[in-house]
Amino acid sequence: MMGPLNPKQFHSRIWGVVLVLALLLTFLCSNLYSIQYTNGPEYAAQAVARVAEVEDVPASRGLILDRNGKVLVSNEISYQVTLDMSRMGEPEERCANLLSLIQVAREEGVAWADTLPISASAPFTYTEEHPFYTASTNEAGEPEYQMTRLGRLAVYMGWIEDPEELAEGEVPEQDAAEQEEPGLWDRLLTLVGLRKQEEPREEPQPYRLPTAEELLGEMCRDLDIKGQGAVDEKAARAAGETVPTLNLGDMDPGDARAVAGVLYELYYRSRIADWPPYYFAEDVDVDFITRVKELNLRGVEIETASVRKYETEYAAHLLGYTGAITKDTWPSR
Repeated sequence: MMGPLNPKQFHSRIWGVVLVLALLLTFLCSNLYSIQYTNGPEYAAQAVARVAEVEDVPASRGLILDRNGKVLVSNEISYQVTLDMSRMGEPEERCANLLSLIQVAREEGVAWADTLPISASAPFTYTEEHPFYTASTNEAGEPEYQMTRLGRLAVYMGWIEDPEELAEGEVPEQDAAEQEEPGLWDRLLTLVGLRKQEEPREEPQPYRLPTAEELLGEMCRDLDIKGQGAVDEKAARAAGETVPTLNLGDMDPGDARAVAGVLYELYYRSRIADWPPYYFAEDVDVDFITRVKELNLRGVEIETASVRKYETEYAAHLLGYTGAITKDTWPSR
């Protein structure tokens, strides 16, 4: 059994604990001083860089008055819907959010920006005569191709072949061994059963552009547009089963087409061209804004914008422009 503690030992232990606490406090205070004062501006700049976003805010244009001070052209505030694909989450959530936004727009009678040249409902057809490119011939007699927006994105995503490569004949060639006819020795070996007879090769099919429904099916597959009950394409192909062209499950084809049109605009801007941001809808009313805000859709933002309001019919771009009027044409004017 231990005896009573010596007062000197007791005080020495107390001072030891106090010294340890003092060292810890000094260490914490020195780190706090380093964070707040010594390296404070650098850490603050790093924190701002992580969360800051650069946003271009167009400036409001000035008023146009007549000589009496009457306002001819002014500005008014409007609201527009923007989409940020990086904030929409996983593909399933993104598809559901876009479909919810489109349904609200339909119910409120709001038109949204959609330039995908495919009809809005089944049976799907192209709305343009040349949806991918137009072909012409230059002075040297060589073919030239003017790609459309859909054509550029389709080549990038692998939905169609690049017409320039097809025109140059860049088709995989067969091996020389495959092109040679079997010799006499090969025929004898095949006759006695020592070599399996080769099956006749199928003639290569000429390349053709996809139909509107086939292209929409490719878009839905690559952009993850589908509903519940969609067929697992890998398992179906492994089992030799046929995969439907529009593998949508319980999703309506018209809804899939609408979502594909919005993603087409977003993908083209993010992967092909450095275009201005995509505005889903412009000049929307308060009822539409309220319903969208209630849904709390990720990646969907409501922004304010300044638009021109014309309070006169005599603006130059409204009236048009006139050229030189000759003496002979003056009476007819």
